[in-house]
Amino acid sequence: MLGINFFLNNKIFFNINIYSFLAFYLNIDMIEDLISNVIIFFLGKNPPYVINIFLELVSIPFVFWFCLMKERIDNKFLKLVFVYFSLCIVSYFLTPEIFLILKTNVIRGIFSIVIVVCLFSLLPSFTVLFSYLKPYIWVGLFYCLTRILVFDNPLLEEEIYQAFTYKSMIPMLTALTLVAFQEENRFGLLWNKCYSLCAFLLMFLVNVLCGARGAILCVAIALLLIFCFQDNKKKILWIVLLFLIGSLCFVHYETILNNVLQLFPGSRTLQRMAGEYIINTTTSVRSIMYNLLLTNFLEHPLTINGFFSDRVFLAQHFPVDSTVGIYGTYAHNFVLEVLYQFGIFGIPFILWFFWRTLNLTFILSRCDNPSLRGIFIISTAFCFGQLMFSSSYLVARSFGFFLSILLYVRVCERESIKYDKGIARS
Repeated sequence: MLGINFFLNNKIFFNINIYSFLAFYLNIDMIEDLISNVIIFFLGKNPPYVINIFLELVSIPFVFWFCLMKERIDNKFLKLVFVYFSLCIVSYFLTPEIFLILKTNVIRGIFSIVIVVCLFSLLPSFTVLFSYLKPYIWVGLFYCLTRILVFDNPLLEEEIYQAFTYKSMIPMLTALTLVAFQEENRFGLLWNKCYSLCAFLLMFLVNVLCGARGAILCVAIALLLIFCFQDNKKKILWIVLLFLIGSLCFVHYETILNNVLQLFPGSRTLQRMAGEYIINTTTSVRSIMYNLLLTNFLEHPLTINGFFSDRVFLAQHFPVDSTVGIYGTYAHNFVLEVLYQFGIFGIPFILWFFWRTLNLTFILSRCDNPSLRGIFIISTAFCFGQLMFSSSYLVARSFGFFLSILLYVRVCERESIKYDKGIARS
């Protein structure tokens, strides 16, 4: 009993472990897939399904333990849980066909969103979390290596390229933000920046060769935010650097692309770029889905269909076996997904989502806190890069990550960021 009471009452022990556990949980999809890749490579067979959810199941008692140590659950989190499950129930009555979808995806939503937000609500400070994400750069590099080793393995599903991209996204973006916001330590600033840059380039290269196009969008968003957070002198340097790189790629685009494609003919992203439709806005399945959802919203703006209803609607137009390589008939766009599910009543949530993002970008641009800037860049680029063209906000861990930032960063402002609030509001 004495030992248990010590752990429950020891705030230092709690603080260290909540950061470690949250960093682990944010990367848990990558770790599970890494284990699967190792099993496929060395044993030559698919791992049992339980491997994919084992770590998440084991994590549940730890979440309860951290809540017990905190003694008080955040009211904002409790309200979020109440609204989430209430909307799940209402959605079932509005669209009964979603029952089978609810059974599986609500569980995914709990693991990916509810638990992530719960853990963030327990954090004393967001700033410290950034340092706990750094070790996962090494895990990300090893994960990319295993991806190369099993790239052509017939045991892997065709759609695995997209899952790989988003599972490796957090360590890749962590390495990128460290290039911009690396701090001095015993190894020296130059060495740390070179290491971070090399790690980022390696992971980005593997994503281009073995992953999905979403990696390019996530990195582009991250670079834009990094640019926003630089001082004027560094912004000029970034503009010159990006102009030179962009000009080189534009002038020698076909030569560079053809040479790389000859070395890596199996790269789906390079094939799309060579075919001049890396973003197809006319005949792709996504664009047809977007048109259907937008048309339905314009015709029935007051209709509320509820969670996951877009899947039922699109399944009437796209049987699963005719989605041309896109697994799952769902919106593939956060804005259209919310608009179809809740009509004009979803617009306030969309507006709050974007306004809060811009508001935090402005605040952090005037606040010298590199670690919090890094967390914000990682979560924003990951969420927007994934949810604007893929996945669903109801099941994506990136949404849980970013929603936590939007909800709780003010707590961190009060406790960790030393800046003039009067200036920040001006």
